[in-house]
Amino acid sequence: MRRSDLVQHKEKEKDAGSRTSQIVFGERQHLLRVLDSLEGTDLPIARAQQERRSLEELIHARTRELNQINTAWDEKIGLVLSADAKPEMLEKLAKQAPEEDFYLLRLISEHPRSNAKTLQRLGRHPYAAIRENVARHPNADAATPLRILSAAALFGGISAILRFAATALHVPGKMLRADVGGVLVALTVHVLLIPSYGIIGAAIGKLCGDIVTSCSALVLLRNQFTRGLFNSLGVAVAAAVGLFAALYVAEHSGLPWLIAVAICLPAIGSVLYFVPHVRQELRYLTA
Repeated sequence: MRRSDLVQHKEKEKDAGSRTSQIVFGERQHLLRVLDSLEGTDLPIARAQQERRSLEELIHARTRELNQINTAWDEKIGLVLSADAKPEMLEKLAKQAPEEDFYLLRLISEHPRSNAKTLQRLGRHPYAAIRENVARHPNADAATPLRILSAAALFGGISAILRFAATALHVPGKMLRADVGGVLVALTVHVLLIPSYGIIGAAIGKLCGDIVTSCSALVLLRNQFTRGLFNSLGVAVAAAVGLFAALYVAEHSGLPWLIAVAICLPAIGSVLYFVPHVRQELRYLTA
């Protein structure tokens, strides 16, 4: 039997296997190599034929299992690996593929023609290697780390206001302790995530550090809260909401995210400036 005949079974049984295509494909490749090595041995003809039939049955079983995971699996792999693979086709295959088809989705995640929409879909996959490919892909959506940083801006703004308040209240040591805790957490997350997730890992580390800093400062300065401090915190929250709104507008309107940020942030700032208490706090902050 020809080697190509062993990977062309298109039948799909009702009960799909629980294993992923990454594992099943690896097993089939190993069995094919064993079958190739059998051709060069000096085994008796009867034994060689028996072992060949056994290997072919095992290879057929893996092919059927791959087709249970994703119909016409080998044909779809061929489409992804073909020289004329188009971004639209890759997006369609990624959308249709089940979550268990790790191998196909991993190929798509590292394909140079995968577009930002396809990579955004794959960025939520449970397989770490796929998420790492998406994080390092040159076509990955540039707004993804900015969405994380928009949340970091919320906590970073709170930390900045509390740092100013701690200085005014002559208790900078409390804010220093909060800053040290935030830096240690950020460095730890950066060491763990940046090697695998690149810029997204850096954004997550910044977010984690700002969360720890702001929450620690809120606890340490809880007895010094005043109405003016709450107004200043509201300004910081509004700035973060403005950045998040800009990214949302960019995603759903087709505008470049930089233009959307340039439009939304000044617009929200102008609205806030007409609120008397906020305008007074803004004057203090810019003084």
